[in-house]
Amino acid sequence: MEILNATVHELIKIRNVQGATVKPPEEGEITRSDSLNGLLTKVLHSYNSRCSRHSGSFEQDTENFRFCPNLQGFMNGEVQFLEFTNIAMERLRKIINDITFASGGFLMYVRYTHNERDMFLVAKLNKESGSFFSANLREVVESNYLNVDHLQVAARVDLQAWQNGEERYLTFVMKQDKDNPSDYFKEFIGCKIDQDSKIESKKLVRVVKDFVTHQIEANAIQPDFAPDLQQRAYDYVEALHRQDPTATLSFDALANTVWPENPEIFLTFINGHAEQPSTGFIPDRTALKALSNINFKSKELTLKTTYHFKQQHIRIEGDQVIIDNAPERLIAELREG
Repeated sequence: MEILNATVHELIKIRNVQGATVKPPEEGEITRSDSLNGLLTKVLHSYNSRCSRHSGSFEQDTENFRFCPNLQGFMNGEVQFLEFTNIAMERLRKIINDITFASGGFLMYVRYTHNERDMFLVAKLNKESGSFFSANLREVVESNYLNVDHLQVAARVDLQAWQNGEERYLTFVMKQDKDNPSDYFKEFIGCKIDQDSKIESKKLVRVVKDFVTHQIEANAIQPDFAPDLQQRAYDYVEALHRQDPTATLSFDALANTVWPENPEIFLTFINGHAEQPSTGFIPDRTALKALSNINFKSKELTLKTTYHFKQQHIRIEGDQVIIDNAPERLIAELREG
């Protein structure tokens, strides 16, 4: 990984108070160092493994959403990186000025290359207070640090994919608290969420199935446990629907349901998957039935089978349901009837 440009600005904003100011860097970009590389590595790890990410594209309305054309201006060499971030910060200040629940922090802007891809990242890092021992180990002193474990707002652009006109080039993180959602960040970046519930649900099915296969191959679970793991995902969606039919899916909650032992493993897998869906869509229950056991009941027929049995023995041909290698007891029951 190589850092090409990096700046940081302090957004000064007190929660529950109107008004915001920006403290820009005094002497240009951040000095390249191992510490900067280490910080970016930690931020990217948090972004990839701890965050539910939306995917989308830039808004087409470039008059009201200026981040995209300003970033393009930097890419074209019309403005320097620091000037581009100064313009962006003034826009963010205006947006956040009257949002009382919003708080300040450090906005880090980085252009870097990774795996031969040209990337851009903007993330808000919050300052936390903690305690540490003094050099002589005789005192406990206050020590400030950057909390990179829980990113509230961040966005990443695959500059190469964007310039080539590809569909998937922008992902972003927003704090999703019901009372205080971070919609201001979506407006600041000009993110348009591109979602089709059925398509996203089908992607999720593929990801969950691939995750289960990966865990089997890694000897983390036995093959017999696979249907139960998939059922967890389906049960989460059903519970979500019963609670609120318009509720959107959260990867954080899903990860805690599917892999409660270490949810970050599931988040890392889903964020790195080629078919990665976007968080925040309303699940399509019909599409997600592909993860579930079968429980069918009508006046004439009751059919209850596990997902594993369905996969191994049941196939559909037109309007015919065929059971291959049916259990002997079932065959005997049907013959006797």
